Amino acid sequence: MGMTRNDDDRPDGVASMTKASGHPSGPDAYKRTYEAIASNHGTAHALLDTLRACDVDAADARPYREVEEELSALPSVAESTQGPHTLLGILVRTGGIATIEVPEATEGACGSPLSKAGGADEASSEPTTVATGEVAAQAQDQPVDVLVRITEEGREVLAAFDPVGRFETLLAGEPAGYADAYALVLATCDSDEGGASRRDVECALAGNPALTDPKRVYPSYFISRLESIEGLVWDGAWHTTDAGERMLGVLATSL
Repeated sequence: MGMTRNDDDRPDGVASMTKASGHPSGPDAYKRTYEAIASNHGTAHALLDTLRACDVDAADARPYREVEEELSALPSVAESTQGPHTLLGILVRTGGIATIEVPEATEGACGSPLSKAGGADEASSEPTTVATGEVAAQAQDQPVDVLVRITEEGREVLAAFDPVGRFETLLAGEPAGYADAYALVLATCDSDEGGASRRDVECALAGNPALTDPKRVYPSYFISRLESIEGLVWDGAWHTTDAGERMLGVLATSL
């Protein structure tokens, strides 16, 4: 038997996301999305990871619940003040993420699937409003009738918050000797080695001139700065992220 879904079958609150026509677009969508991230330190990294999880073209839009599950496993979301559903909702409202409704399927007289909007001839046609191929099949297999994808404005915001670009800006405003300290911290927290504790970082930086010249700073300064631009992430220990590895590449060319 086929099953017709209604709003109660959707992830809690998703129905309300899709009732508005389209999604906010243009400069306002960029501004709203940028400000939602920049003004919320407790959710900034989780919001950026939510945009990344939805960074696909319209033809490859992802099932909402699949994205929720993926986000639930990320350290940035675990440390966030908001859960996956709220993070997605924020970005849908700002226009950084668009939602696409999947047409509901019903059964024909002989049990063949029919589009809710059409008849038998339409059953063999691929819906034009959803992803094709594997993603469309996944959408039918899962109890979800909403797909999500990033918008162009969302992509522009991701580019503005590019971790390596932010690191280069950070370095440009720091004393020259700090570059070596950042490199030591990133290398010490290498995830391939299991990450590092704060004590490990303190030992790695012991005696480093950056701690006293041009002024007194503590190892936690470098940890905090790298964490703020997604170079480090806490998951029971400090780990260098993929972006942090790219930061090391930048430092290798400048030291």
